[in-house]
Amino acid sequence: MLNNEQEVLNWLRDDDVLVLDRGFRDIINVAVRLGLKVPMPGFLHKEKQFSAKEANRTRFVTKTRSVIESGEFAVASFDDV
Repeated sequence: MLNNEQEVLNWLRDDDVLVLDRGFRDIINVAVRLGLKVPMPGFLHKEKQFSAKEANRTRFVTKTRSVIESGEFAVASFDDV
């Protein structure tokens, strides 16, 4: 992300939301520094279950990601035609 920071900044506005999975943990600090919101699914650490609030937030992020990913698949499939 930092390799092309200026071009990325042209695409994004303050308070944009990047929906990421845990594989992108390394860029969270950069994204927040750029004024972006970065919701990610929760991580239990040593607890057995999430609080109701955290479970709902994690579920929301996961559902949002699945909608985005299915849309990406549809676009990629359409490009192949």
